[in-house]
Amino acid sequence: MSDLQYPTDFIRWDRTDIGRLRLWLDERLERGYYLGHHLIGRDTAIDKGVYIGHTSREAILVDFEASPLLQKYYQEAKERCEAIQQCRHPPFLEAIYSLVPEKMKYSEEETARLVRQLNVKEDGLISLERFVEEGFGVCRQQALFGGVLIEKAIEEGIFRGRVSADRNSISTMGHAWDRVTSPAGKVYILNLSPKTYIGTLQDSVTEAKGWLFCRPEDEEWLGLLK
Repeated sequence: MSDLQYPTDFIRWDRTDIGRLRLWLDERLERGYYLGHHLIGRDTAIDKGVYIGHTSREAILVDFEASPLLQKYYQEAKERCEAIQQCRHPPFLEAIYSLVPEKMKYSEEETARLVRQLNVKEDGLISLERFVEEGFGVCRQQALFGGVLIEKAIEEGIFRGRVSADRNSISTMGHAWDRVTSPAGKVYILNLSPKTYIGTLQDSVTEAKGWLFCRPEDEEWLGLLK
């Protein structure tokens, strides 16, 4: 069983909505767009979007076409995928699971240092490329990094399905990860930060350590917590 057991009323899925409302109240949204970019949220496109906080912090811009390092690491992910001989899960997901934490180490301190160094104001834009270049990030940067590479693979037909940069809150803690759904409806979870879980959503309920990834509509799996 999972180490942590949470009453479902402690789980909230409103962090993106709170951030959107915050920007709207400040009159900084124009037809739902922030500085010309859509807001990245559950089941939205990742590329060309901006990822905001539920409170004011850096706003992360994802732009694959303008990011040489993302393009480089995408090619590397494809090479790793082709080299995989045996695996439990789709090879491209396994490649992302190994590549992202290797190229972007988890560090709250280094992430905060970069934001201070760039002197970004509240909700100021920072390209995901800058975090990739520095080699540090936290869950939101790592989820976007992995998510946009998976999204690109889907566009090119290397992987079939859809990807979402999911996030929720459990009590006062927030977390972000990648959720990938196959054409047959099978859901995979990539928890890249920390690198603790890759597998199906169903198995994550009992095997993943430290977090619960089920959406409200996934209530069929929540029964496994009881």
